[in-house]
Amino acid sequence: MHVGISAAGHYLSEDDRNTFAASNNGLGAGFVSDPYTEFGQCVHKTSGHPDALGHRCMQNHGRWDERPGISVLRSDDDGDRLRLLSSGLPLDFDFPVVVHPHEVDMVYVVPLEDWTLPRRRSGRVVQRKRRRLTSGLPKKNG
Repeated sequence: MHVGISAAGHYLSEDDRNTFAASNNGLGAGFVSDPYTEFGQCVHKTSGHPDALGHRCMQNHGRWDERPGISVLRSDDDGDRLRLLSSGLPLDFDFPVVVHPHEVDMVYVVPLEDWTLPRRRSGRVVQRKRRRLTSGLPKKNG
């Protein structure tokens, strides 16, 4: 079981939820002096795929101006090694991250309009791989 905890990080239980251990290797927190501490990351969402054991995507509130690109990540080994998926996003700060139910390599994120305003979601773009999807989405007040 995977758990994302805001202001704590990503935690993994491999014994049917009896114990949890921090699994934050490579998961940065750009808003603190040491971005790669064991605890203190801000994972808003974690999502996996039932047909791909170990596959995990995360949205981490890690971005900071000096450390861009550390907020949308993927792992194929239950979070032991992470790689960045933020490249090509209009912003790399968002809350939802969802793995497509039929395509394990397809990840949807909805970037915020302005990452400094965490309650304002753009609602106008869904990022699919590196292609923006805008058709049928609200134009404002999303």
